[in-house]
Amino acid sequence: MNGIATLQSRPPFTLTLAGSTVDAQPAQFLYGNAGRNILDGPGRVNFDFSLFKDFPVTEPVKVQFRTEFFNVFNTPQFDLPNATILSGAAVGTITGIVGIPRQIQFGLKMF
Repeated sequence: MNGIATLQSRPPFTLTLAGSTVDAQPAQFLYGNAGRNILDGPGRVNFDFSLFKDFPVTEPVKVQFRTEFFNVFNTPQFDLPNATILSGAAVGTITGIVGIPRQIQFGLKMF
Protein backbone atom coordinates (compact mmCIF):
# COMPACT_ATOMS: atom_id res chain seq x y z
CA MET A 1 0.00 0.00 0.00
CA ASN A 2 1.32 3.44 -0.93
CA GLY A 3 -0.05 6.94 -0.71
CA ILE A 4 0.95 10.42 -1.77
CA ALA A 5 -0.66 13.62 -0.49
CA THR A 6 0.05 16.86 -2.34
CA LEU A 7 -1.06 20.12 -0.74
CA GLN A 8 -0.17 23.37 -2.51
CA SER A 9 -0.76 26.82 -1.09
CA ARG A 10 -2.50 29.52 -3.06
CA PRO A 11 -0.07 30.71 -5.78
CA PRO A 12 0.14 34.49 -6.28
CA PHE A 13 -0.63 36.21 -9.58
CA THR A 14 -0.54 39.73 -10.99
CA LEU A 15 -3.22 41.73 -12.78
CA THR A 16 -2.20 43.08 -16.19
CA LEU A 17 -3.78 45.55 -18.58
CA ALA A 18 -4.64 44.31 -22.08
CA GLY A 19 -2.28 45.68 -24.71
CA SER A 20 0.08 47.38 -22.25
CA THR A 21 3.82 46.99 -22.02
CA VAL A 22 5.90 47.01 -18.86
CA ASP A 23 6.78 50.72 -19.08
CA ALA A 24 3.42 51.93 -20.44
CA GLN A 25 1.30 54.24 -18.29
CA PRO A 26 -2.41 53.36 -18.33
CA ALA A 27 -5.05 56.01 -18.81
CA GLN A 28 -6.25 57.88 -15.75
CA PHE A 29 -8.82 56.02 -13.57
CA LEU A 30 -8.39 52.75 -15.49
CA TYR A 31 -5.60 50.96 -13.70
CA GLY A 32 -3.83 51.77 -10.47
CA ASN A 33 -0.33 51.16 -9.28
CA ALA A 34 -0.99 47.78 -7.71
CA GLY A 35 2.04 45.74 -6.79
CA ARG A 36 3.22 42.49 -8.31
CA ASN A 37 1.69 39.17 -7.11
CA ILE A 38 -0.85 40.81 -4.80
CA LEU A 39 -3.68 38.34 -5.52
CA ASP A 40 -3.89 34.65 -4.63
CA GLY A 41 -5.12 31.91 -6.92
CA PRO A 42 -6.83 28.72 -5.77
CA GLY A 43 -4.85 26.21 -3.73
CA ARG A 44 -4.55 22.59 -4.78
CA VAL A 45 -5.12 19.32 -2.95
CA ASN A 46 -4.45 15.90 -4.45
CA PHE A 47 -4.28 12.37 -3.05
CA ASP A 48 -2.87 9.35 -4.89
CA PHE A 49 -3.19 5.81 -3.56
CA SER A 50 -2.11 2.32 -4.60
CA LEU A 51 -2.69 -1.23 -3.43
CA PHE A 52 -0.80 -4.33 -4.49
CA LYS A 53 -0.73 -8.01 -3.58
CA ASP A 54 1.65 -10.81 -4.52
CA PHE A 55 0.27 -14.28 -5.26
CA PRO A 56 2.63 -17.27 -5.45
CA VAL A 57 2.14 -19.41 -8.56
CA THR A 58 5.03 -21.82 -8.11
CA GLU A 59 8.06 -21.68 -5.81
CA PRO A 60 10.12 -19.18 -7.87
CA VAL A 61 7.23 -17.51 -9.74
CA LYS A 62 4.83 -14.91 -8.36
CA VAL A 63 2.07 -12.78 -9.84
CA GLN A 64 1.47 -9.29 -8.54
CA PHE A 65 -1.91 -7.60 -8.90
CA ARG A 66 -1.78 -3.85 -8.45
CA THR A 67 -4.30 -1.02 -8.60
CA GLU A 68 -3.43 2.68 -8.56
CA PHE A 69 -5.75 5.63 -7.99
CA PHE A 70 -4.66 9.09 -9.10
CA ASN A 71 -6.65 12.00 -7.63
CA VAL A 72 -8.57 9.40 -5.63
CA PHE A 73 -11.15 11.90 -4.26
CA ASN A 74 -11.61 13.55 -7.70
CA THR A 75 -10.80 17.00 -6.31
CA PRO A 76 -10.82 19.68 -9.03
CA GLN A 77 -7.49 21.46 -9.52
CA PHE A 78 -8.43 24.93 -10.75
CA ASP A 79 -6.05 27.03 -12.86
CA LEU A 80 -5.30 30.68 -12.12
CA PRO A 81 -8.09 33.18 -12.85
CA ASN A 82 -8.03 35.46 -15.89
CA ALA A 83 -5.77 38.32 -14.81
CA THR A 84 -6.01 40.60 -17.85
CA ILE A 85 -8.13 43.73 -17.42
CA LEU A 86 -10.06 44.87 -20.53
CA SER A 87 -9.30 41.62 -22.39
CA GLY A 88 -12.90 40.87 -23.31
CA ALA A 89 -13.09 37.99 -20.84
CA ALA A 90 -14.26 38.60 -17.30
CA VAL A 91 -11.36 39.35 -14.96
CA GLY A 92 -11.14 36.79 -12.19
CA THR A 93 -12.92 34.08 -14.17
CA ILE A 94 -11.38 30.62 -13.91
CA THR A 95 -11.74 28.84 -17.24
CA GLY A 96 -9.39 25.89 -16.92
CA ILE A 97 -8.04 23.15 -14.74
CA VAL A 98 -4.57 21.79 -14.14
CA GLY A 99 -3.79 18.23 -13.26
CA ILE A 100 -6.05 15.32 -14.05
CA PRO A 101 -9.46 14.12 -12.93
CA ARG A 102 -9.61 10.77 -11.13
CA GLN A 103 -7.81 7.98 -12.95
CA ILE A 104 -7.69 4.31 -11.97
CA GLN A 105 -5.33 1.78 -13.46
CA PHE A 106 -4.85 -1.92 -12.87
CA GLY A 107 -1.73 -3.97 -13.49
CA LEU A 108 -0.69 -7.59 -13.46
CA LYS A 109 2.97 -8.53 -13.32
CA MET A 110 4.63 -11.94 -13.32
CA PHE A 111 8.09 -12.28 -11.82
